[in-house]
Amino acid sequence: MPDYGIDVSGYNTITSWSAVRAGGNAWAWAKATQGGGYTNPLFGGQYAGASAAGLLIGAYHFPDPNVSVAANVDHFVSVAGPLGAFHDGAFAPMLDLENDPGDGITWTAGSANGFVAAFRDGLRAATGQRKLCVYASQSWWASGMLRPDDWADGDVFLCAARYQVAPGDVGWSHPRLAVHQYTNRASTPGSAAPTDRSVTVGAFDAASLTIREDKDMAGFWFIGNTENPDAIALLYPNGDFVGITGSNWADVIRANGIPKLDVPQPVWEDMRMRRDKDLATLANLIDNPPPPTPPSS
Repeated sequence: MPDYGIDVSGYNTITSWSAVRAGGNAWAWAKATQGGGYTNPLFGGQYAGASAAGLLIGAYHFPDPNVSVAANVDHFVSVAGPLGAFHDGAFAPMLDLENDPGDGITWTAGSANGFVAAFRDGLRAATGQRKLCVYASQSWWASGMLRPDDWADGDVFLCAARYQVAPGDVGWSHPRLAVHQYTNRASTPGSAAPTDRSVTVGAFDAASLTIREDKDMAGFWFIGNTENPDAIALLYPNGDFVGITGSNWADVIRANGIPKLDVPQPVWEDMRMRRDKDLATLANLIDNPPPPTPPSS
């Protein structure tokens, strides 16, 4: 069953988020930031209002290639993070790729694909969660300007804008295509003016794009090598070794010659499901492990 939602920015005045929800919308994206400095002055109220009305709410960022990827990520996280936009239950954050000549923002295939990949990695490192939706005009997807096969893994979703067609009629397909923005003139109850409106497509629904901490948080885990229980590896929950890619973590351990670490088995068991973004803390656990748990009598 498709789920509908709207997106809002500083140009949108919502008079009743409850009416927005009652009008058949399950979720919303609110513009948080642009580039390395602009903040939507309505963002806080929009985010809180949508959440209070029971809508799934996510934040989006309008990137500027004239500013470093790190500056784009940092600004987005600093504004949207305190509102819970990267925590359990939030709608996936979205990267809104569009040209804006008035602000000197113009994308090419050469600049856009590398930027998206770096933004994805930077956002994951900064927030500890993996989901990201990338928005662009359908023509950018269909023409091959954007190459999702280069950077869209199983936690990246695609949103295509194509107007004056039926909801879901994108005219382009991809396994990660999850959202179709089908109009920018929706008569949305509770909004003072027309809004953009979108619908989930294919097998995706609003739940698919919702952050669930047990699945999405990219904090670090210590996990033992089952072929050698005394060895441990520092991993992301999806199985990738930190800083190194591989088909699976056991292969990565072997291929990279990860040394056997003299850590007592009970400590390994205690740390196996530990998640922590602070590498210094994790390193200290290896250097100074807690005393082994006494065996039960």
